[in-house]
Amino acid sequence: TLKQPMVTPNPVRTTGTADFANRSPELLVKLGSLHWQQSDCPKALEYYTKALSVYTDIGDREGKAKASRYLADIHLLQGKYNQAFRFYSECLQIWTEIGGREGRASALRGLAAVHRMQGKYSQAYALYSECLQIWTDMGHKQGRAIALRGLALIHELRKEYTQALALYSECLQLHTDIGNTRGRADALNDLARFHMFQKEYSLALPLYSECLQIHTDVGNRTGRASALRGLATAQMGRGEHTQAFALASESLAIYTDIGYRKEISTLSFDLAWWYLICGNYRQAMPLFSTAIKLGSLNDFTAIRQWRASRARIGTKITAVAQPTIRENLQKLLKKLHSTWLRFTRQSMLPMSSD
Repeated sequence: TLKQPMVTPNPVRTTGTADFANRSPELLVKLGSLHWQQSDCPKALEYYTKALSVYTDIGDREGKAKASRYLADIHLLQGKYNQAFRFYSECLQIWTEIGGREGRASALRGLAAVHRMQGKYSQAYALYSECLQIWTDMGHKQGRAIALRGLALIHELRKEYTQALALYSECLQLHTDIGNTRGRADALNDLARFHMFQKEYSLALPLYSECLQIHTDVGNRTGRASALRGLATAQMGRGEHTQAFALASESLAIYTDIGYRKEISTLSFDLAWWYLICGNYRQAMPLFSTAIKLGSLNDFTAIRQWRASRARIGTKITAVAQPTIRENLQKLLKKLHSTWLRFTRQSMLPMSSD
């Protein structure tokens, strides 16, 4: 997950804040960061956008770069990849021109994440590598860990599991060495997910549990939702269906409250598939519908996920004994697939990873 800028609220300033904020881009950024910490993305976007406008008007290029990156980070989390790409590119150009290496590395990391989420793994790997080199040259351990995580994700997506595991482990060690609690939580989450996909559920569960505890202690709702989702998936793999549905539903409620469309879409898809496996057809199909409707046109992973699962879903539906329920489910499946086709026709994404 993206690290939110940390801000300590000032309880003293209660009057005149709005007027002062209109004159102070620094305060606008702090207010935006405060709302982001509280997972209030609409308000965070509002303040960051105002800050960007002020920085642009006064010709403060460094401030403009920072505000652009914060806006890009939020758009990335919301699955709005075109907007994220635009702001990261603007940020990168400014830092390149004024010579800010750390800012340049952060922008490169953001652009790499956009490419990764769109399935453009070669471009993402090159950007993560450039980012890693900058942070290594600077002796920036936390930045190095962030870049290593990006590279590990690419290796995992390419099914290069040995390389991925080594990089995830190095990332965890770096965060532990520097005492970065939230970074450690993210690294634990990555390792847990890795073991889960290898069906090593007994290894994944304690890692997810530790990750959940850290995010709960620091009040990170996004991280908590992610850990709950991981625990749910691991429990589902173990056949603990009741626990899995409870954990996943709690995670989905948090994502829905925060408004993270991508996570709502993909988790709805997972829940729908689980309900289908368990024979709860009426609960499954509305969730499939939600997953498809909320899936971003620029979300390569969501598009590929539906395409890969459609045949299995159709097989499950065909096996339904009750004719009326089976026919209704088949009609909804056809409708969902038509929606998917409309999305893919509008999308400019390639239909296979590079």
